Formats: sequence, structure tokens, C-alpha cells
Amino acid sequence: MSFGRRGLQLGNETGRPIPAQRRTPDLADPQQQCNADRVAAFLAEERRRAADAGYGRSDHHQAEAKNAWSHGNFTPSSTAQRKSMGLAYVLWWFAYPLSAHRFYLGDTRGAMQQCGGFLGSLLLLGIGIGIQFNALSALAGIAFVLCFLWIISDMFFIPGLCRKANARMDAQQHIFS
Repeated sequence: MSFGRRGLQLGNETGRPIPAQRRTPDLADPQQQCNADRVAAFLAEERRRAADAGYGRSDHHQAEAKNAWSHGNFTPSSTAQRKSMGLAYVLWWFAYPLSAHRFYLGDTRGAMQQCGGFLGSLLLLGIGIGIQFNALSALAGIAFVLCFLWIISDMFFIPGLCRKANARMDAQQHIFS
């Protein structure tokens, strides 16, 4: 009696994986030959349909893409340069309250959260000190310190953000090429 994985007998557990046994199709068998023909016909039809829709990778479609490129039919994001880690660090150093480095690297959501948290906590800190409301000042001070630590920790996150931004650009370039 087989139990669990295929071919593993009860009481004969070896603890190592059993390799999958793949059979090569016997094309002399008419049933398997018919299936192979249907698969080949299906793939040919899908390639033709993709080529008609403009997704093909034939020389004809590459020539159309080059013509579209020369006529400026692509979006600006497809022609953008790769992101520089050095420029991201310069933006981080000089424009950290505005999270310019995150905007530059394409992390708009994180940039809005970081910028809003930092500037909002700074504003609440000023209001709390101005009206001498100690509880608000204390909470705003804690929020300000946490946001500032987040900005400082971005020094270590910038390389990963830069890699992700460049990977997104490479994927877009691959789609348009």
C-alpha cells in the first residue's frame, strides 16, 4: 500500500525527497502524437495572436518599435535614465525634510509618509511649545525623534531602493524593446 508521497511505502521513510519521474512522450503512440500536434497548433495560434496584437518579438515588430521610438510615442518613464545612488545620497543629505531621495527613487508612498510625518511632527512640536501644552509637546517630540530616526536609517535603505528603482526601469525598458 502506498502512503503519502508516490512510491513511498509505509515504514520505508528515507527522509530525502523522491525525484519526480518524467516520462518522455512516445510519439509512436497515436494518442500522444495527437496531443503533441494539438499543443503545437495551440502554441502557433497564440504566437500569431500575440504578433497581431503587437506583442510579438519578430523583426517586423522591432522595426515598428524603433519607428515609434523615433516619433516620440513612448512615455517619458520608458526613456528615463537609471537612478544614481550618489545623487540619492546627495538628495538625502541636503533635502531630507522633503524626502527628496525617496521621490527621486520612485518610492512616492514612502516619501509622502516620511515627509508628512517629519514636517507634521515638527509643526505639532512648534504648536505644543507655543501654547505650552506639555502633553502635545511630548507626543510631538517623540514623533519627531522617530521620524528623524527613520530618515537617518534611510542611509542604509538607499542602496535597496536604488536597486528596486533600476529593476523597475529595466523591466519597463524590456517591455518597450
